[in-house]
Amino acid sequence: MITNNKIILILSSLIGFSLTIIFLGFENLGFTNTSWISQYDTLSDFLALKFFIQDPWNFPIGLNSKYGELTNSIVFSGAVPFLSFISKLIGDFLPTNFHYFSIWIFLCFTLHIFFSYKIFFFLTKNIRFSSISTLFFLFTPILFQTLEMHLSLGAHWIIIAFIYLEINFYIKNRVFLKTILIVLSSLIHFYFTIMLLIMNFIFSTSHYLKLRSKKNLIKENLIPLLFLILIMYLVGYFSIPASDSLGFGYGYYKANLLTFFDPSSGGNYQNWSLFLPDINNAKGEFEGYGYLGLGIIILFFILFLYIFRNFKNTIQNNYKYIVLSIIFFLIALSSSLNFAGISIFEIDLPIFLYAPLSVVRSSGRFIWPIYYLLIIFSIYAFYKFKIKYRYLLIILIIQLIDLSPGIKSIQNLHSKKIDYELKNSFWKKIDNNFDKIKTTKIANTSSIFMKISPFMIERNFSETNISRLGRYNRQEASNLRTKLYSNFIEKKIDYKTIYVIDNLDHLRHLKFLYNDSVHGFFYRDDLWVFLPNYKKAINSNDKDNLDKIKYLEIELNKKYEIQFNLNPGILGFGWSHPSYGRSVNYNGVWSEGYISSIFFNKNSSTKINSIMLSFENFLTIKDIPLTFDVFINDEYFETFHLMEKKDLNINLNTNKFKFLNGVNKIDFKIKNPVTPLSKLESVDGRLLGFLMKMIEFK
Repeated sequence: MITNNKIILILSSLIGFSLTIIFLGFENLGFTNTSWISQYDTLSDFLALKFFIQDPWNFPIGLNSKYGELTNSIVFSGAVPFLSFISKLIGDFLPTNFHYFSIWIFLCFTLHIFFSYKIFFFLTKNIRFSSISTLFFLFTPILFQTLEMHLSLGAHWIIIAFIYLEINFYIKNRVFLKTILIVLSSLIHFYFTIMLLIMNFIFSTSHYLKLRSKKNLIKENLIPLLFLILIMYLVGYFSIPASDSLGFGYGYYKANLLTFFDPSSGGNYQNWSLFLPDINNAKGEFEGYGYLGLGIIILFFILFLYIFRNFKNTIQNNYKYIVLSIIFFLIALSSSLNFAGISIFEIDLPIFLYAPLSVVRSSGRFIWPIYYLLIIFSIYAFYKFKIKYRYLLIILIIQLIDLSPGIKSIQNLHSKKIDYELKNSFWKKIDNNFDKIKTTKIANTSSIFMKISPFMIERNFSETNISRLGRYNRQEASNLRTKLYSNFIEKKIDYKTIYVIDNLDHLRHLKFLYNDSVHGFFYRDDLWVFLPNYKKAINSNDKDNLDKIKYLEIELNKKYEIQFNLNPGILGFGWSHPSYGRSVNYNGVWSEGYISSIFFNKNSSTKINSIMLSFENFLTIKDIPLTFDVFINDEYFETFHLMEKKDLNINLNTNKFKFLNGVNKIDFKIKNPVTPLSKLESVDGRLLGFLMKMIEFK
């Protein structure tokens, strides 16, 4: 009989192992096989784990000091923290490039099945019905889609387990077990923690309304919260400012009103239905994907019939689940309501509301608890109608046939080796004395990450600033960028670091600084690399490619729009994207940090009498003007104090200045850059000065 927990767990493990093989392919079950790790997020999770294991223990214990250069914790990556801690404890005994990802996927499938069966058996006490019902959880579209992109977010079982603890009201030590789940969720992914905390509050409030016990209400909420805060402190959740827990996306990464009936979330994701067509939705609504499957949709309508047949009793007995579903659905829909591809309305939230809601920027994920409640109670309604089991089997078959395109797509999804290996032999010849690898632009989303990650996997570097984190200290990142540019300009480079150049603007500035030095520029596999003291290894192709990197050859009385990454181009170090706060802008560039540089080429016949600079915006705080000095070819030219924003044009009268015939440099040395965060206008921590959009030489 399938009533003993050990037997249930063994059977669930067998099913979980089978699903893992279907999902990964048998050849990818190994703990050092990285060929299937190909998605941006899984690559970054693996590298976060790799650096965490080899990093000495710090306090808080989750600090990952060598990954990203920023102060960060393993909890801000998708590398399941509690398994990362276990791996680090035994790190001395682990092989190079160890990972537990296949174990984690196996655990997710196993516990998904285990707790699903436990719920149905508690509700029905019927082994056969519970077994058939659990089969509906074999191929859950939202679980497979999540695991494909975000491994740590595959722990849907923790939601199902929490629901089980609520449904089985008579289980012993419920508060303790719920506390364990809430704390454990913070060691998996914080999105689950937020979900469980809200669920716990709703459930405990319903208990209070029923029992009128303030003591129980306080106990059910305070005990989990106290333990949670303690664990979060120990593992490093508070290692970054609270403002950096906020992020862009609320109102964009959301759910659609028709999410439960839409078989494809859009983009590159598989259409999971054989029978139902894709429903158009907004671009960011893939995060709120929630297709139930045709079989569950049929059962969903049976649930409606059951509710209306016993409306009053059903509402009274299940109001906590109804309230939970309403609250979570509102969070998932966010401030922008779409019905298929039709926008019904969009609310522009005030900043004091938008800020806390930005903690759950991918609010569409809050559809998950509703999704599983719908499956559970739809199947349970079928049971309460006392319909013969064979009809449930028929609906299960319909479900599996409908989901067959998705099931087919996940079979051996990762069986083919993803070959991102850098082809050029240059990478293997780089001296092992280079024990660090960094990019010239410290950012949470790097343009070179996917290309360079195979090299980072192959070599055991001690430190990198090339990373991807769920949350990071934005102001620290801006300060580090400023410091790095300053070090380059002052010729303070680390001779043990491989510098991967992020963009042509940085390459142009580095070329200006180091072209005649003992350092080398290399162009390999569409990547520019700067290697200290390595000029001897440069070949003719490297020289030719570097010669093709040009400085803007100016024409008089022509207006030049300022843009990134152009060749020929005008920008050097010290510039950042033009967006500000919640608004997305594509025009101009912000000066970032304390020095921003531009370059241009002038021929001998060109006489520059003036340079007109056009700004779109600049930042000041209180009544203090933005102050910056202008240097031309390292010679002081003029100081500006910007306060009024009526006329955003500045004229540099250069009639008496003698420019070089060839490459010239203008430095803007900003004395008091401002962060939008300090003005309470957004969570943007960049040190910004002015937004320059155009330059004209006269």
